[in-house]
Amino acid sequence: WSMLGNKGSVFKEKWPAYDKKLAEDKEIELVVQINGRLRSRLKVSPGISQAEAFKKAMEDKKISKFLGKSEIKRKIFVQDKLVNFVI
Repeated sequence: WSMLGNKGSVFKEKWPAYDKKLAEDKEIELVVQINGRLRSRLKVSPGISQAEAFKKAMEDKKISKFLGKSEIKRKIFVQDKLVNFVI
């Protein structure tokens, strides 16, 4: 503490202020599954809507390869975590 040029005891100093904006993620990883198996990961902004998440997932080359012309029976979406297609 003193080698850094500070005076007094480090134990009497105040804690640094917390800035919530600095702790927020600007980009998250959205897991894309088909029938519960991990097939891809997408980088998206936090708070992405369900419709936008499905759209981005279906545009992904890996996912479109697995889906092919299969009928999607169910779509599962967990906010900021995953997208799952049941075929």
